[in-house]
Formats: sequence, structure tokens, C-alpha cells
Amino acid sequence: MGLREEGKRKKKKKQNEAKNLINWGAEVIVSTVPWPEVDTVAVLGSQAKIPVLSLAANPPLALARRPFLVRLSYPDSGQVQCLADLVKSYNWRRVIVLYEDDAYGGISATIALFSNYLQDVGSEIAYSVAFPPMDSLPDPKAAVRQELDRARRQLPKVYIIVHASSLLTVHLFPEAKKLGMTAQGHVWITNDDITTLFDSVLTPSFLSSYMQGVVGIKIYVNKTTDSYRDFHTKFRQRYEISYGKEGDKYADPGVSALRAYDALHVIACGASEAVKQRKTLLEGILSCKFIGLSGPISFRRDGSLAEGKGFPAFEVVNIVGKGYKELGFWLKGSGFFSGEGEMGLGRPVVDVLGPVYWPGGPWRVPGGWGRLRVGVPARTSFDQFVKVEHDETGKVRAVKGFCIDVFKETLQRLKYDLEYEFIPFDGTYDELISLVTLKELDAVVGDVTILAERSAYVTFTEPFLGSGLSMLIRVNPYHKTLMLAKPFSKAVWVLTFTILIYTGIIICYTATLSSIMTNQKVELMVDHRRVGCDGDSFVVKYLQDVLGYKQEMIEKLGAAENYPKAFESGNITAAYLETPYLRLFLSRHDGYAVYGETHRLGGFGFVFQKGSPIAADISRAILELAEDGILKQLENKWFFFSLSNCPSPDNNDSQADSLSLDHFWELFLFTGGTSTTVFLLCVARLLRRKLNAHQQADASPRERFGRVWRFLMSKIRKLWRSMMFWVKNEAQLSSLPITSAQEEYGSGTINNVESESLDNDLMDAEPPHHG
Repeated sequence: MGLREEGKRKKKKKQNEAKNLINWGAEVIVSTVPWPEVDTVAVLGSQAKIPVLSLAANPPLALARRPFLVRLSYPDSGQVQCLADLVKSYNWRRVIVLYEDDAYGGISATIALFSNYLQDVGSEIAYSVAFPPMDSLPDPKAAVRQELDRARRQLPKVYIIVHASSLLTVHLFPEAKKLGMTAQGHVWITNDDITTLFDSVLTPSFLSSYMQGVVGIKIYVNKTTDSYRDFHTKFRQRYEISYGKEGDKYADPGVSALRAYDALHVIACGASEAVKQRKTLLEGILSCKFIGLSGPISFRRDGSLAEGKGFPAFEVVNIVGKGYKELGFWLKGSGFFSGEGEMGLGRPVVDVLGPVYWPGGPWRVPGGWGRLRVGVPARTSFDQFVKVEHDETGKVRAVKGFCIDVFKETLQRLKYDLEYEFIPFDGTYDELISLVTLKELDAVVGDVTILAERSAYVTFTEPFLGSGLSMLIRVNPYHKTLMLAKPFSKAVWVLTFTILIYTGIIICYTATLSSIMTNQKVELMVDHRRVGCDGDSFVVKYLQDVLGYKQEMIEKLGAAENYPKAFESGNITAAYLETPYLRLFLSRHDGYAVYGETHRLGGFGFVFQKGSPIAADISRAILELAEDGILKQLENKWFFFSLSNCPSPDNNDSQADSLSLDHFWELFLFTGGTSTTVFLLCVARLLRRKLNAHQQADASPRERFGRVWRFLMSKIRKLWRSMMFWVKNEAQLSSLPITSAQEEYGSGTINNVESESLDNDLMDAEPPHHG
């Protein structure tokens, strides 16, 4: 209501002033008032059929059509398009828009158009700050501080001023500095409303104190023409006569002065055309066409300024110190140019202007997000992923780990600077993620698993590490003494003992036993057994809802060292771990294996607020790291092996035990014992036969024992000579050419000779009979 009443008062005042001019006999009115008041004057001009020339900058798009209103400035569409291209060139995804509304609400159409342009370049307005007209407020400073305090709590730190009066400007930037909104990491971009004040209202001390690093756009004026140089010389002379040389800083004419000069030419041109063509003054004005000091001058039939070739155009400037420097130029339909001379040559445009002195001093492009609050888990089961180190006083000294290194590498791939601070959180992963949902944190970096339930409230990046859920079991080495009896049943053993002479049974048995020894059997019954898992993760819920475990059968384990203790104590018979944890665990501990299938999960990713465009940039950087092999290098740095591969029971190092004597001593004992038993039985049989033969002769026991001993020794010597004879002949035959006859009969001949020799020896060794 207050704004409407204020608008009514201003409207009434301007109506009275316009009526006085018309009653005085004015044939044309040149208006320098802002656009809300211009409309009031234009209404009276239309009623009196008197042309009204407006010099006000940036006419709103929603301005009602007035038939006798002639505008000497371009609409806001070109200016907001230039601002949108600036946002695009620095890859800012979200911005905060600030503007001063008017009593008629005409600026709303401009904001809507700016939003459309931002969407076309892949950005959006995250938050809008609409200031009421400053001259309508009893305490403008307090109102500005209140609105800025709300804006600074938003995540984006790119502030774009679309419309502002000089009164708002002198309050806005001092209050922003008090609230820390002009520090490093923040971005301020102003439109022509404020930029034109750099040479007039805003003093050098104000620029250096409150507006360092601000980027602004201003209407481009060609200062190389003869007409401009002539006007510039005369303007400075008149200025020095009126104000002296002390105001030399303000002696250069602004765009408003140039438009006023062009307005006089328009009136003169219109009057001349009206006389020549016998037209009305309005028709004569609309038919004017010339190159003015502010740019090309020609009008459409509705009184708006026609866009000529190369116009509208804007100059991009950057405040440094007590003044500003030129960054480049923007031309509608072309984009940015680094130099003024390139605008008319059709040279390729530049993507990014620079270098720019940003708020806080850095030359690197700010990310536009301020300092991100990045949460990290304070305690993890495996500290190779994230480890928070504290000093003696308990303060956080450093945050390290594989996930931290991946995050830092992704930031190096971004086109802008992203500041952050790590905030450790001593709680569950779900609680940590909920802080992002509540906007108490901007992101989470750590070994966080991507889940569908979580993605409903936050935005995940692309996974930087694949994961799945697998069962870990303890392998019991199969070194039992009774293992020897496992390959065959009792019936087979009975048959084996009856036909031991058939060596093939022994070979078959040995092969079966070797197969059993090579593939260790996992003795585990999962049903109705307790299993362990990380109690702070989602795994507990997964075991209950998906795998069907009861709550009382789940043992929650924290640190990695608790798993071997739980296995040894018998509290658990299996544990469920994600595959990166499994590989890390198996690299440290022997005697464990992976059992059963691997349940696929979404992998590890970084967490950002829902809809955050930073997540898309980080995801793209993660893909680049993967394609360039950087992720593989980081895995080798922290783990010395790949974490992305799922552990396989067949390839588990813990099962690759070397076969030793402990595995086969039963077999050696059995075969050696069998051979020894057969040998002893044969010897006993020969001795019994010999003793029976000698018992029939008269001899003392001592003589009979001596004969038996000599008999055994002679048999052993003859057996040895036979073996040596066979080896010698075999060596000679192998050194001679082998004929077909030798191939067929040679071996048999040697065996026959050996057999005959043994028979003769046995005959010669018979003891003499005593009569």
C-alpha cells in the first residue's frame, strides 16, 4: 500500500509538471526522469498530441504503448542477454539476482526474460532479492541489510544486479562488505544503471573501499569518431568553466549527456523533415536516421529505438583500485571481443574475458559458491579411505585418504576455483547425509555408497569407485588326518587291499586326493549363524530387508580390527563387506575368502545438495580422471591394488597354500608301509623255506644261522650286479643306432639275460646237503 501511495504521489507531481509545460506552449518534451515517471508524462503528451522524447536508460519490456513516446535507449533485452553470456563464459550454474522494483512493477518482465536467457545457457536463478524503491523507505540501510542477510545464506555466491538506483547502490555495497559478501569467492556483476555511476556519483574512495573486483557492463560508445572528439572537447571546456579543474575526473561526458545531445539533433531533424515532407513533428522525428554520439539513431513506428548493426553493444569493465579497467566488449549476436577494433572486423569471439581482479584479490575464476562446507566421516572402518588427524589439543590437523585425494583431483579439473573446508562428523553415514538435505552442509566427501533411497534427497556424483556387497568367511585348512580315507568308500578300500598289486588304483587314488588338496572346501553353513557388518552403514538394513537375516543374528562391528577378533571368538561365522573393503581386508589378513554371489551396489560417490550443478561438474571431472588413469594411480598409491574388481574365491591368495609334507605324510606312510610289509612277507617266506630245508640236515643252530646269513648276502649281491648290468647295457644301446630289430627285441633280450643270470645264481646258492 505504501508503494502504491508513493507511486500515486509521484504520478500526480509529474502530471502537474507536464501540464504546466503543455500550457506554456511546449511542442515537444524531453524527459530525463526514470521510466515509471516517463509513463505519466507520456500519457499527457499523447492526450495533447505532443511528442515526448525519453532519455531514461533501459526501458522496461512491460512498458505500455504510448503513441507519442519516443525512446532514445535500447530495451533491457540486450543488457540481460549480455549478463547471461557473462554467466555462461565463467560456467556459473546458479546466480542470485538483485533488483530495485518500482511502484508499477515494470521490472518483473525483465527478470523473467533474464531467467529465460540463463536457462538457454544452462544456468538458473537460485534466489531473487527485490528491493522496494529506496526513496519510499524510512530506513533504506536497514532494509538493504535485512535482504542481503537472507541472500548470503544461500549457496550461490554470484550476485547480479539487474536494476538499481544510485541510492540503492550507495547503501548496497557497504552493507555487503559488512556481511562478508565481498570477500574472496564472491562475484558481483552490475548492469549499466550502476556502471554509469563509476564516472559520476561513486567516488574513487567508494570504489576502492567497497567495490573492489566488481565487474560491470556499460553502454558502448564509439569514442574514435570526429563528432565525438569535437563534442568531448567542447564539453570539457564548458565543464571547466562551470566547475573548474578540480572536477576533472567528471569532465568526460557520460552516455546521458550524449543522449541529450542526440535528442536535440532528433528534434531538429524531425522539424526539418516535417517541413519538407509536410508531416507532423512526430512523423518527422520517427523518419530521422543518422549516426549520433550514443550510436545509430533510427526509430520504429512504435517509437522504440531500432537496433542497428553492432548495437546494442556493451563494454565490460572491472574495478581495480580507485578506478576501473577495460576487459572487453560484447556485441549482440556475436558475443565477446577482447578489443574494440575487433568488433567491426568479424574476428572470432573469445570465450572468457580476462584476466579479472575478483573480490578478495585472486585472479583465478571463483566458482561462485563461496566456501563449501564439506562433511567427512570422522570414523571409518578402513581409514585408507578417509582419515581425520587431530593435534594434541584435539583440533583437526588434516584430513587424508583415498576419497580426499580423488576429491582434490576433481577440483583441479574444474574451470573455476572452488573453495572448501572439511568438517568432520562423528555419526552414521545416513545422519551425515541428512545434514546436506537440511542445508547445514553443502557436500559430503567419503566412502559413501550411492543408494536409490539416498538419491531421493541429495544429488550424487558419478561413482569414483565401484562396489558390491559380498560375504567374507574364514577358511579352515583341510589338513585332517582322516582326510586320507575321504576319497574312497569302505567297499573300495576292501577291494583296494585285495588288489594292491594293481598300481592303477594307487594312481587313481592319488589323483583324487590331489584334487581334494588343490581345491580347499569351505565348511560353512550360513543359515542360522551370526554374521557381522559395519553398524554405521546401510548394510544392516540391507541384510534384513533383502537377504532376510533377523536382527538378533546380525553383529555390528566397527573398526576393521574387530572382524578377525569376532571370527576367532566365534561370535560370527561370516561378515558382509563392500567389495573395496573386502579387498583391503584380504590384503591384510590370510585365511579368509569370499563366499557366494556379490550383490551389486551403486558404488562410492560424493554427495551434494539436491539439484546442485556442482555435482554435474564433479561427475564430469571424475570421468576425466578415470579416462586419464588418475583414479588407477590413486588406488595404487593407497592400496597397491585395484579396488574396483570384485574379489573371487577362486583367485583368493589366502587359498594358494603350497603343498608340503604335512599334506601327504599319510599317503607316504601308507605306500611305504605297504611296500615294506610285502617285502618282509617275501623275505619271511624265503627264510622259512630255507630253514625247513636245513632243519632236515644235521647241523648246529649256529651253523644253520650262518648258512642263512650267507645266503641272504649272496642274493643281495647278485641282485645288485644284475641291476648294474642292466643299467650298463641300457646306456650302450642308447648310444648306438637303433635298428628295427633292436627296437623290437633289444629290451626283451636284456631282460632274458638278466632272468637267466638270476636263475643260475639261485641254483648256485643252494646249500650243500649233508648226508
